[in-house]
Amino acid sequence: QGFVPPPAALLLGVHACGVLTDRVLDQAIVGGHRVAVMPCCHSLERCDVGGLTGWLPGPVAVDATRVARLRQAGFAVHTMTIPDDITPENRLLIATPPASGGAQGPRGVAGGTAGGTASS
Repeated sequence: QGFVPPPAALLLGVHACGVLTDRVLDQAIVGGHRVAVMPCCHSLERCDVGGLTGWLPGPVAVDATRVARLRQAGFAVHTMTIPDDITPENRLLIATPPASGGAQGPRGVAGGTAGGTASS
């Protein structure tokens, strides 16, 4: 609390349990920081599932809602997984804020996507 990362900071959250991932993403959105998180311990009671649990498993719904939040803020979002023999909590979310000073604002950028699997 009270810590303000410098503008060029890359915010990282590895196994950021439950709403801790959301706090990292909030900080990235507010500060316009690059961010990479590997969420875990998805609390369906405390995390936003975006109304998607009728279609998706709860933890995937939470992470899909996080991706939507970042895109709404203008971030280019990339999703991938690491091998599940390293960890079963293997979804990786990487996001880059919109370019500052350009014609594209936070709501004007749809955000790019790239799916895939990271190799070891």
